[in-house]
Amino acid sequence: MDNARRHRLVSVGQSAYKQGFISHDKQCRAHSHHERVPRVREEKGPSPEQESALKKYDIASGAVWNIGAFGGGQSLRLLSNLILTRLLMPEAFGIMALAQIMISSIATFSDMGIRTSIVQNAKAENREFLDTAWTLIFIRSVVLFSLMVAASFPFAAYYETPEIRYLVPIICLSTLIDGISTTKLTLFRRHVKVKQLATIEFVAQFAGLIIMVPVAWHFRTVWALTIPILVRSILLAIISYCLPGRNNRFRFHKKSALEIYHFGRWIFLSTALGFGETAADRLVFGKLVSLSMLGIYNISGVMAGLGGKIVGRITSSLIFPIMSRVYEEKGNISKEFLRIRKTPVVFSAWSSSVMVSAGASLMHTLYDAEYEASGWMLQILATGTWFGTMKGINQVALIAIGDTRTTAFLNAVKLAALAAFIPIGWYSAGFPGAIAALSAAEAIRYLFSVRAISRNGIRSYPEDLRYTAQVLAISVGGYLLAQWLTQLTVHSSIVFIIVSVAVTIVWAPQLIPVSIQFYKRHRAESAKNSNA
Repeated sequence: MDNARRHRLVSVGQSAYKQGFISHDKQCRAHSHHERVPRVREEKGPSPEQESALKKYDIASGAVWNIGAFGGGQSLRLLSNLILTRLLMPEAFGIMALAQIMISSIATFSDMGIRTSIVQNAKAENREFLDTAWTLIFIRSVVLFSLMVAASFPFAAYYETPEIRYLVPIICLSTLIDGISTTKLTLFRRHVKVKQLATIEFVAQFAGLIIMVPVAWHFRTVWALTIPILVRSILLAIISYCLPGRNNRFRFHKKSALEIYHFGRWIFLSTALGFGETAADRLVFGKLVSLSMLGIYNISGVMAGLGGKIVGRITSSLIFPIMSRVYEEKGNISKEFLRIRKTPVVFSAWSSSVMVSAGASLMHTLYDAEYEASGWMLQILATGTWFGTMKGINQVALIAIGDTRTTAFLNAVKLAALAAFIPIGWYSAGFPGAIAALSAAEAIRYLFSVRAISRNGIRSYPEDLRYTAQVLAISVGGYLLAQWLTQLTVHSSIVFIIVSVAVTIVWAPQLIPVSIQFYKRHRAESAKNSNA
């Protein structure tokens, strides 16, 4: 074989190896001439226009499925919550709020960024990498379970709530179950298979809630609130093993572990600080207020975060993998980020305006008189949700480009702000002032996130400033309208409908174009795919 032909075959072998068409062994044998490299059919890749259309379709269809499935799940959760507040006393929600501090620690310490590394790392399809990641996840879950069970006893003693000693170990079983789940669902995130992920998540959540309500009706105990957590983890684990593809095996590949470590070390610090900043409110309020008031506060926090959770779902399962792909391909990440963030930003602005304006009327309509304080709590918390959502979108861009160190720094900023603001708020205005301190701390963290993405060439703050001014103006106007209608003794449900419709009308010039654009992209690309 002449040298020219040999070089051509080796070049084809290297190209095929990089694309995953032939194994490393075959490539090595091609170099030694012991085996001819199989002919690889060259397929013409998509044009830039097709690639752009594909990205638009990913965003459009993914957002539809994310919002649909998550919205359906949250609707089920809200319905069950309304039923549970009529079956259980507020103290039960307060006890669960304290126990959820342990749940938060499980969520934030469970993977040290390992699953995020699978989505972000270019070698994520490699078996050695996946098995090493899964092994680390399993080891971490076992260690966490042991630590949390041990910590539950002094924790229960400190808050003088003995029920926590038995609640936390049961809840912590979910982290063991999550630890044995395969990485297939994480690969779905990497491949932006939003439809499948959304469906699986909805089924798991639906099953947990369906079981929880009759148990609560029969036993009238806080134990009913633990059921959705366990059922969801069990179902997701079972589904992960039933999905097609190879299941994970115990393996430790040093090079892969080092890559995961270097990517996740700052995520580990970020999650540690994140646990502190997300649990700080309940840790402090658990000693300052009664269990009943803490339970009401927890319900308000769940309601205030609905819009932010939808946006967070889109950013984590859709925007993050797309941004990571653009970064891998050396694309214009700034341009792509500013394009795909528009819909979640507008949606978040609208939902925050509705909650700040008419949140009190909504809570008075949904809950009994003993939960009346949840109204003003929701309105205060919703202001922080706006800044938290904007920070979350910025953070997605930072993680996509591998800047996990800044995410840790941002959580440290909020934790420091909480330590400074909560005492000031409590001593100046009591519980309302302490809750307002949470929103102020979120705003401070958002400002630092703007500075961080600006250093990476992403200039989003002009748009952010404009949207924030609109949220402020529309929220104040809606709040004044709600106050006026309340003084006229209009029923709270009618007040909520009128104010929310008014706020929606004001946001419509921006909401409608974004919605139409997403719909057209989805429909056009669906037709193209069906004709292909």
